[in-house]
Amino acid sequence: MEAQIRRARPDEAETLTALMRRSKAFWGYSEEFMRLVHDQMKITVQQIENALAVCVLEQDERPLGFYHLKDKEGLCWMEDLFIEPDAMGKGYGKLLFDHALQLAQASGYPEMQWESDPNAEDFYLKMGANRIGAKPSLIEGRVLPQMRIMLK
Repeated sequence: MEAQIRRARPDEAETLTALMRRSKAFWGYSEEFMRLVHDQMKITVQQIENALAVCVLEQDERPLGFYHLKDKEGLCWMEDLFIEPDAMGKGYGKLLFDHALQLAQASGYPEMQWESDPNAEDFYLKMGANRIGAKPSLIEGRVLPQMRIMLK
């Protein structure tokens, strides 16, 4: 069966949170860092119910990734985009990102912005995004790229 993208259900909050944490850990972050961000790295029932969109990419009923879009003061903000480690490098990130762009554009936003993990910046640049700034990370000496892509 081909992968498909659908809206997340509130009962998937814990499943998506676990996927998010596995995906982040894939990049070799220390246990200390993962403990530090543990409480920030979650998807809640309220986010699923109130976000512009939380969409899941699944294949054979298994979630392979998801994204989370929200309206941030009139701006389309991509809060999250995560892929299961064993599904990385297979084009699923591009599928999710393209879907997020289409949804943001259909919702009338002229652009989409987000804060990228440094390990994902090259992916977003290949998708046509631009780096518009940087923000200090919780890890000393590390910065989080601030990204944007125009939709119109």
